Amino acid sequence: MRTALLIAITFAASLLGFAQTSSMADPSSDIAAPPVVNEITDHSAELLWNTRTTSVTRVRYGTEADNLTQVAARPAAQKEHEIVINGLQPHKTYYYEIETRSGQKPLTGSFTTR
Repeated sequence: MRTALLIAITFAASLLGFAQTSSMADPSSDIAAPPVVNEITDHSAELLWNTRTTSVTRVRYGTEADNLTQVAARPAAQKEHEIVINGLQPHKTYYYEIETRSGQKPLTGSFTTR
């Protein structure tokens, strides 16, 4: 059910022109679906994604794709992940990597705050 919701949110966001991109999930990856960047404001953004197995993940992010120095994480292992990144600057593009504990290649993307 939540996967269908993530797909619907992604489709609606693309129709409305929200600025977000992400790499596609690798079928061999623990990440089951590409992340959705939801509720982008001038100072925050919410990232949603699913993993195939219960896992701890973290998001590294920053305003330069090759310099992701900030980290957002939840310590609990789960399959449905949701992280809100706060303290962002308005009208800035942020790049992110979603890493799983399994050490597989991270999923990358970007979004622009309002």
